[in-house]
Amino acid sequence: MRESTESESFLKADDVERTAFLEQPGNSKKRLFKPIFLVWVINATLMVAVLALLWERKSAMPTPHFRDQGIYSPAQDEIEYKTVIFSSAFGKHKSKYQGPPTDEVDALWDELYNAVGISRIDKKSAMQLPNRTAPIPGDEDHYIVGLDVFHQLHCLNNLRKLVWPERYQSLEQHAGKPEDYAEHINHLDHCVDTLRQSLMCHSDISTLWWEWIPSSQRTLAHPDTTHTCRNFEKIWQWAADHEMKGDFNSYVHVLEED
Repeated sequence: MRESTESESFLKADDVERTAFLEQPGNSKKRLFKPIFLVWVINATLMVAVLALLWERKSAMPTPHFRDQGIYSPAQDEIEYKTVIFSSAFGKHKSKYQGPPTDEVDALWDELYNAVGISRIDKKSAMQLPNRTAPIPGDEDHYIVGLDVFHQLHCLNNLRKLVWPERYQSLEQHAGKPEDYAEHINHLDHCVDTLRQSLMCHSDISTLWWEWIPSSQRTLAHPDTTHTCRNFEKIWQWAADHEMKGDFNSYVHVLEED
């Protein structure tokens, strides 16, 4: 009961003080109301402006996938990153993709890109592509695409085969047919520039590092560098899951409705 009485006394005293202030000459409820209302309006206006600005910026920002890829890809949801230390690819540090060609090495390279083939996507995904692709004849609700990483691996494998002409078809074998030779050179030239463009496009900024090597009495660069890489296995699995079965008949023109 005492606590309640003290609270009431405090409230009454506060009311008396406030009333006394309002009753002073030059003060009125009307005059007090105007500045408070004006401040409230200004604050509300500023808040609305800030919220509108934040909403505009949020709407303009790309989604996390678009922030990474830049343009739409049907495989963009499969992108995840992992830390990888590159092998130096010298001596005992060579990868399974290196060395003298064998059936086993050829199979490993083939699995990197040929095993997944060309991909098949639905119309909704196809309509989001930056470049319009063709529908599949006989399966017009689906469209044909390929992920460029597999095209680049195909090009790299063609260049690898030049190192081993005794196993693979060498340039000399095309010398008897000028048209075949020219086509082969054009293909290889295409592959070299495709890989150049890709390397420049992705511009890997992972750092090489140097170390003093006592046995050589030199400071040498290490090629076994640490990188942040996209998980190739996940992207490969997406392509495998979307592999187009059968052959694509490039001689059939499917007319589409706009």
